[in-house]
Amino acid sequence: MKPMKSIKQRHGSALVLSVLIVLAVISLICCGESIPDNSGDTSGEPVISETIIASKTETKASETEEERIPDDEGANQVMGKGIGVNPGRVSWAYNTDAFKWTGSGYWWLEKNFDTDAVEQMMSDTICSLAGEDDIKDALDRLFIDFNTRYCVQAITYKPGEKIAIKVNMNVTGVTNPASSNNATAYFPSPVTVRALLKILVGYGVEPDDITVTDPSRVIPTYMQEYCSAEELKGVRFVYYDNYQMTGSNDAVADLTRPIHWSYDFTQDNWADSGGTPQVNTTYWPKCVTEASYIINLFNLRGHTLAGYTASAKNHFGTVMPGLTNSDGSVTFPTKYRTNPPTWATLHHYCAARDYNSTPKELWDLPKRDMGTYSVLVDLISNRDCGGKTFLYLCDGLVATYHQQCDVTLDERWYSAPFGGGTKATKGWTNSLFASQDPVAIDSVCLDFILAERAAALAVGDNKWLKYMPDGHTTENYLVEAALANDAPSGIGYHDGYGKPVGSLGVFEHWNNSTNKQYSRNLGADEGIELIPIIY
Repeated sequence: MKPMKSIKQRHGSALVLSVLIVLAVISLICCGESIPDNSGDTSGEPVISETIIASKTETKASETEEERIPDDEGANQVMGKGIGVNPGRVSWAYNTDAFKWTGSGYWWLEKNFDTDAVEQMMSDTICSLAGEDDIKDALDRLFIDFNTRYCVQAITYKPGEKIAIKVNMNVTGVTNPASSNNATAYFPSPVTVRALLKILVGYGVEPDDITVTDPSRVIPTYMQEYCSAEELKGVRFVYYDNYQMTGSNDAVADLTRPIHWSYDFTQDNWADSGGTPQVNTTYWPKCVTEASYIINLFNLRGHTLAGYTASAKNHFGTVMPGLTNSDGSVTFPTKYRTNPPTWATLHHYCAARDYNSTPKELWDLPKRDMGTYSVLVDLISNRDCGGKTFLYLCDGLVATYHQQCDVTLDERWYSAPFGGGTKATKGWTNSLFASQDPVAIDSVCLDFILAERAAALAVGDNKWLKYMPDGHTTENYLVEAALANDAPSGIGYHDGYGKPVGSLGVFEHWNNSTNKQYSRNLGADEGIELIPIIY
């Protein structure tokens, strides 16, 4: 793929009369229409649109989706306040050339990706997010906006400041030592991580000021080597390193930074299946507390306990539960390190299910009720965690139905534009998403997942019913976060240091899975704005 020219992007509330070519083509095919001849367009430029034009008919999948969404959290019901240079903006790049895999060999090998395409997608989403043509100008604008809001100083990145990139390596787990090359589960692709690192280093961040981290999981050797070669030499990797003899890359808890939650967990007396109390003091790792900025790089996928995995839940792996001993010292047993959500009781406060908890009948529910405390809100409101996050990225090049899925051909998606709505026309998601607003990007990712769920059910694939909790399990977190200053639960969410927080971002569902329009796409001055970049 040859490099593309800089993106020209229009801003403001005026609607742009343009069509998303890929979505329009798919819609026409589904309706039995002829496809317009666009052979005269040889620009090779991505199509960027602030408006998604509706197709002539709705699919059965989208109708099912509309029925699923409850009235009080229905289409284009805006809650909260958008964050960012362009408030509530989520940029979405989609390129069918980015990842192509026939099912043979390891999916994550470089040969299965168009690395130039992925790097262009990463650059374009960040530029689109900031409303700039040049990646340096875009990052400058994002840093200045972030520091203006959180540090009350209109300053950009300073050389020497540390950046931590939180990746979600959950499925590499404890069974995959760092030297293993047989991982088949889904995690941020090495190609995606490298693309981000190259942008940061090209911007002027020294490699040894960047840390790629997941304190509770393994970052495999092949990923470390691939993401620290050539101009990236010096990039640090911090993770659960007890598999190595030296443990030199092992995450270390910052005992000066205990996590103060907005809800008192101890009042609920949770225990594991053996009756051992699960509530322990929790800490942030030093690689996070020492960083000036955090980039949250998460995955696009469902989740068997919480409904889906997104930016907030990515930090389940950042939390480090500690065991306070009789002499006052704190230790971090292996079972705590490798399963922090259980030992910190995090699942109890965001999920409908937690199979490790007792009594089981209390935590194997069809849904989570609205108006209940969500630990996810605390993760994005905490000054040491979400408060430092200036950029949210979702790696959706290879999405899966839930967190325990291996990447197989069966994990391709039915929904448009990825698939054609039939079992024979499934396709890879091949997407990257970017936002400054954690609630907005999590809302958009949820809508894509719900659209896929509906599309799967429409063709008789009911595995979503088996694995994904229904009802309000996901919406509860988004509403609580959007309205954190006056949450329906009545919880007084704070920044971890007692300071009350305002709205943490904007939540709404799109109008439907065909049009994919949010309120700002429809001309409103509030809500989410989804900017597609179609190659």
